[in-house]
Amino acid sequence: MINSINFRSLDCFKNIQESSIILLKENAELLKYSIGRPITTNQYIPQKVLILISGQARFSLNTDLKSLSFRKLYKDSFIGLASLLRVKSCELISASSEVIALAIPDKIIIKIYSEEISFKTWCDSQIEISEAYEIAQTIFQNCPKKKLEINEIVNIILDKSKLKTIENNSFYNKKD
Repeated sequence: MINSINFRSLDCFKNIQESSIILLKENAELLKYSIGRPITTNQYIPQKVLILISGQARFSLNTDLKSLSFRKLYKDSFIGLASLLRVKSCELISASSEVIALAIPDKIIIKIYSEEISFKTWCDSQIEISEAYEIAQTIFQNCPKKKLEINEIVNIILDKSKLKTIENNSFYNKKD
């Protein structure tokens, strides 16, 4: 079944070398999650990065008393990538329907990230929901007049933000 997956159909893998595609095919596996089953917790960094192939998952907020469903994730969504690249567990995600996910070992993701500039550039330009939530939480906590709910702030961040990585010895060009 892994051989039938077109890795190049995903923007992040479109321009990587064929040797990296082969590495993905050799090491990836399909995992199935039943409805309600936890996919990741925010207690540890997952050892595999998941890409949703089918089904829906939900990103939840962990409050002092309970877990609240916050936003849905759909086909081609990444799970675990933000935690891996930040080296900080930050994703509490469970299946909201039956989910089939492509699981790629963290060591393979790190290898491709370090060797494939197009994949690194793609990763460095993405704002994941967990990161937007953390930024929104800081804004919400430091704002004296609460005119927006935290989910509205997250949506603004996800819809209106553009992430740009500036390499060492480079200059920021406002037109980019």
